[in-house]
Amino acid sequence: MPAVNWFSARAWSWTPDAACALARALVTAPALILADEPTGNLDTQSTADVLAVLDRLNRAGRTIVVITHEADVAAHTRRRIRLVDGYVVEDVRTAVAA
Repeated sequence: MPAVNWFSARAWSWTPDAACALARALVTAPALILADEPTGNLDTQSTADVLAVLDRLNRAGRTIVVITHEADVAAHTRRRIRLVDGYVVEDVRTAVAA
């Protein structure tokens, strides 16, 4: 079982192909999931669906690292680390994901 898996919205939009890509990324039950712009090309409802899946995985004990440019997606997380020019300029923890 691999410790890390990766999926990216560039490889899919929330279609049957997207669901299949997400399933392939998760089928090995990785302990760490790197989600690079997981909602980048999605509508509002699909974004909520993807975030709900990531929330369930996190509650089940998986570590989720979300890389995003979307403020509303970042606000959904329990910890935000903001980088500018390669430097950490902000490291904020919240009690519960939004």
